[in-house]
Amino acid sequence: MEPSSYIVWLLEIFNRHRRELSIFCRERTLLSSQILQGEAINALSTLSKLSQVCESWWAIEIAVHINKELLNNDTKAYIKQLAENYPNLNVSHIVRNLLLLSESNSAILYVDGICERLKEYKSSGIVDAIARGAIESSNLLPLYLDPERTPDLNHLLDYCSYSLFDQYILFRNTLFEQLGKNIAHDSELVKQARDLASAIGDWELLNVLNPKNDVDEWVANVVLRYTEGDYNAVLISVADAIRHGNPSMFGMLEIYARAKIYTSSVGSGHTFFDRLSDELARILTLDPQTSQRLAYLEKIAIKFRGESWAKSLAFHTLTIERWDSNAEIVEVARLQTACLGTANTPKARYKEFGLEQIKSLEPAKIPQYRLLRYTPIPPEAGLLNKSDFPIYSDYLRTQSRFLLEHDRIPDACAFCIDEYLTNDVAFRHLPIIELCNSLIACDFSDRDFLVLCLNILDIYAKNANTKLDERRAELFQDFLAISGQHEPSKIFELDEVDTRVAYFLREVCLPNQLDNIIEFESYDDVSHERVAIIDFLIKAGAKDVETLRAEQDRVLETLFAEKLRAKIESGKLYVDVPALQSHRRNVYRSLYEEAKSVEGGVSLNPLSEESSIDSHDLFAFSKESNIAVASSDRSKILVQIFNSAVEDFALDENYGLDKYLSAEVRHIVFVTQLRACFEKTNLVTAQDSGVYLENEFWINKYDYIHRPIIESISQLLAEFSSRIDGILADVNDRFRIKFSDLHAFHVFDFSPYHRRIVKISHIVENSSSFEDFFNSLISAMWELALEGARAAQKLINEVLLAEVMTAIDELEAEIESVKGTIAMVDLMNNLKAARSDFKSGVELVTNWFRFVGVGDEQSYERLGVVMEAAVSSFDSMFKHRGRQLTFIQQKSPTQLTYAKAKCLFISLFTALENALRHGAQDHPVTISHHVANGHDVIEIVNRTAEHVSSPQTFIGEIKAKWNDQYSALSTAEGGSGIYKIFNLLKNSSAGFNFDVDLINSNFICKIGLDNAHFNN
Repeated sequence: MEPSSYIVWLLEIFNRHRRELSIFCRERTLLSSQILQGEAINALSTLSKLSQVCESWWAIEIAVHINKELLNNDTKAYIKQLAENYPNLNVSHIVRNLLLLSESNSAILYVDGICERLKEYKSSGIVDAIARGAIESSNLLPLYLDPERTPDLNHLLDYCSYSLFDQYILFRNTLFEQLGKNIAHDSELVKQARDLASAIGDWELLNVLNPKNDVDEWVANVVLRYTEGDYNAVLISVADAIRHGNPSMFGMLEIYARAKIYTSSVGSGHTFFDRLSDELARILTLDPQTSQRLAYLEKIAIKFRGESWAKSLAFHTLTIERWDSNAEIVEVARLQTACLGTANTPKARYKEFGLEQIKSLEPAKIPQYRLLRYTPIPPEAGLLNKSDFPIYSDYLRTQSRFLLEHDRIPDACAFCIDEYLTNDVAFRHLPIIELCNSLIACDFSDRDFLVLCLNILDIYAKNANTKLDERRAELFQDFLAISGQHEPSKIFELDEVDTRVAYFLREVCLPNQLDNIIEFESYDDVSHERVAIIDFLIKAGAKDVETLRAEQDRVLETLFAEKLRAKIESGKLYVDVPALQSHRRNVYRSLYEEAKSVEGGVSLNPLSEESSIDSHDLFAFSKESNIAVASSDRSKILVQIFNSAVEDFALDENYGLDKYLSAEVRHIVFVTQLRACFEKTNLVTAQDSGVYLENEFWINKYDYIHRPIIESISQLLAEFSSRIDGILADVNDRFRIKFSDLHAFHVFDFSPYHRRIVKISHIVENSSSFEDFFNSLISAMWELALEGARAAQKLINEVLLAEVMTAIDELEAEIESVKGTIAMVDLMNNLKAARSDFKSGVELVTNWFRFVGVGDEQSYERLGVVMEAAVSSFDSMFKHRGRQLTFIQQKSPTQLTYAKAKCLFISLFTALENALRHGAQDHPVTISHHVANGHDVIEIVNRTAEHVSSPQTFIGEIKAKWNDQYSALSTAEGGSGIYKIFNLLKNSSAGFNFDVDLINSNFICKIGLDNAHFNN
C-alpha cells in the first residue's frame, strides 16, 4: 500500500471500530483521574479492562509506570518478561527503552539514547529515514524534547502492525503536533477526524480540532479565587475535584502548588496530584534538591507523555525554569496543552498572559505581590522588598524583570551574582541566559563591570552549558588589558575585595583560564599564579580558608604529579644502574684487572665486513648454541666482559632493562594503551574461551535495524577485534632482549657481534682506571639500548601503524558493503575517531622508548605526588571502562628518590590494573593511604570477581613464589603482576614492605614505607 493511501484506510479502520475507541477514550479519562488520585490498583484494573478490548504497548507501558511511580514496585523482571510473552515479535528495542525509562533514576539516559538514534536518521539525509524518525520521536518523546520534528501522517504506515489503540494514539499525537505547527491539512481529512473524535468522545482531539475561547466555569472560578488571594478556597475546590475525578483539575498543578505555599500546607495530602504539586512548590521555594525534583517531574512528564495532565505538567515545569529554558521550547510545550481546551488555565491558553485575561477580576482584591509580578514597575522604584513576596522565586523574577526592563544591566548582573552566591539554586529563577545575550552589545571599558560580566558568564557555564566559553575568554583578555596587568593576583592589591571580586578570583581565574595568558611561558607559571591568587584571597579574609589551602596544596601536588608522570611515561625504559653497580662492582673490577694483565693488550681490529658476526682468528659463534665462544686467550676476557655486561644491564631479573620492559611495556601496558583507542569507540570486544563476544553496544544501539544486518556487522567487528589484538600482541612480543638467539625478531639486540667486542677491547685499552672502564662499559650498554629504542620506534611507526590503518580501512569498506544505504552515522564516525585516536596513541607510545634514571638520585619526589601521578596515569588508560576508582590520601612528609619513586609508581599502577582486571565489575577499586607510627601504608582493595573457597590457601600460593626461585616472573607476562610488585619493591629499598591478603572477598595489596629509610 502506498503511504498516501494508508491514512484513508486507517481512518476507515477507526470508524469501523468506533465502539472499541469509545471505550478507550472514556476509560482513558478515568485512568488519568485514578492516576492523579493515587488509586494505583483501580488504575491497573482500568488498564486490564482496556486490554481485554484490545492489547496495546501503550497500556503495557502505562502499567509499568503506575507500578513504579505509584506502587514503588521493581519493574525490571516484568519488563524483561515481555520478550517471552511475545516470542514472535522483536521487542528488544521496546524492552530496552522501558528499562531505561523505568529503572533509571532520571530520564536522561532514555532521552539521550533516543536523541542519538534520531540524530542518526537526520544525519543520513535519507528522506524516508528522517520521516520514520519523526514518527518514532512522536511516539517516544514529548514534543518539547524534539521540537524540530514534523511527523507525517503518511508514515504511520510503518506502524501498521501495531494494535488499534496504539495506532490511534499515534494518529492523534501526529495530528496534534501538525496542527500545533499550523501545517495545512486537507479539509476533508480534518472533517473526518473531527467527526470521528465526536463519535467516540475524544474530547482532547476535539479541543485541538475545534478550539473554543470560553473557559470552563469551575476552572474560571478557581483561577479567580487564586488571583484574589483566597488560597484556602482554591485548595478546597481542587481537592474536591481530585476526590471526584473531575478532569477539569488536569491543568491545575501549578495553581495548587502555589496555593499550598501560601497556606503553608506543602506536604499535605496523599494523592499523586499532591505529590506532583508538592515537588513544584519546593522548586518554587528554592529547595536545595531542586535539580533532583525537576528531574523527577520531567521523568513523570515523559513517562505519561500522551496524557493531557502530563502535557500541562511539562509546560508548567518549564515555565518555572523560564529563564533557564529556551522560549521556543516553552511555547511548544504550551501549545501542546491545547488538548485541555476550556479546562486550560489562562497562563497556558495565552502566550502573553496578563491579569486582564482573568474574567470578573476585581483589582482591589489582588495582593500587592501579584500586582508587582504582572504590572509595570516605574523606573524610579528602588530595589523591591523581598519580604513582600511569600514565594522567594517570585521576588527573584520580579526584581530581575524590573532591572532588565529599565536597561539596568550592571545592577541586574550584581543582583544575580549576589543572589546566586546566597543560594545557587536561584540560578533557575534568574535571567542569567538573558543577561549573557545582552552582554554581547555592552560597553566593556569599565573594569568593575567586566568583573560582573565574567562572573555571569561563569555562572552560566557552571549551570547551563559552555557554549559561551570563547566569549568569556575574550572578555578575560579585555579585562587584563584594561587592568594593565597579566597577573590577576596583583590587580586588586589596593582594592577592597567584596564577594563579587572574591568569586571572580576564586571561580573565574582558574588554571584553564589563566593558561590562555600568553605572558605565562609554561604551565608552571600558570600554577604558581593560581597559588598566588589563593594566597591573596586568604590574606584578604576570604571565607573557607581551609578549602582554599587544600586547593593550594592540590594545585602544587597536581603540578608535580603531572611532571613526574610525564617523566616516567616519556621514559619507560630504565635500568637501575646504582643497584647493578652495588651488586656487581667487584666482578667487573676483577674482569678489568684480568683484561689489563693480558700480555700484549686486548685491542682488536674491526673486520672488513662490519655486519659479520664471525672472526676466525679472534672468536666464533658456536653452531650448537649460537653463543659467542672465544677462539683465543685475549678475546676470551673481552667476550666474558661483554656477556656479563649484557646479562646484568639488559637481562638481570632484579634491576635489568628487560625487567622494566616487562613491567612498563609488555605487561598489559602497551597493548592496553593502544587497544583503548578501539575500546573507547566500541569497535572491539572481549574474548570468552577464545571466542570474541558479540558487540552488544552496536547491537543495542541499532536494535531497530534488520537483525541480520547488525549481526553481520557485529561479526565483522569480532573479526576486527581478533585482528587488532593479534597485531598488537605480535608487536608487543618483540619488545624483548635479543642475545643468545640470533634468529629472534626482538628489537633490543644485544648480540655479541664482532664490532661490539672490538669496542669492548678499546674501552679496556683506553681506560686508565677501573672507574673509567666501568662508566665507559655502562655507556656502551646504553648505546645498544638506544639502538633498540630506535628500532622499537621504527617498528611502531612503520609496521604497526601501517597494519592497523589497513585493518581499519578494510573494516570500513566491509561495513559500508553490509549496511548499504542504512544510516549508521555514529558507527562510521567512530571508525574515523579510532583512526585519529590510534595515530595519537602511536605518537604517545613512541615517546615511551626513551631512557631515564642516570643521575637522578639527587631528585626527590613527595609520596603524595607519586600516588597522584600513578592514579592519574591509571585513570587516563582505564577510565573509559567505567569502573569507579576511589582515592583517599593523607598528607605525608615522606620523599623518595626518583628511582624509588619510579618503582613505587609502577607498583601502584600494576596493583590498580590487577584490581581492575580481577575485581568484581559492580564494586569500586579503592586506593587509600594513611600515616601511622612512622610508617606510610598504601592499600589497594578490590572485591574478588569469583568466590575463593580457601582464602589462606589462595594467599599462600601467591606468597610461595616470593623468592629468587621464581625471579624469572619479573621478565614474564601473564599472571605475574603481583610478583612484579614484590620484586620491584624488594630490590628498590629495604624501607618498602609488601603484603597481600584476602578478607571477606576483598583482595588487599598493602605497600608499607618505613620512614626511616626515606628522606623526611
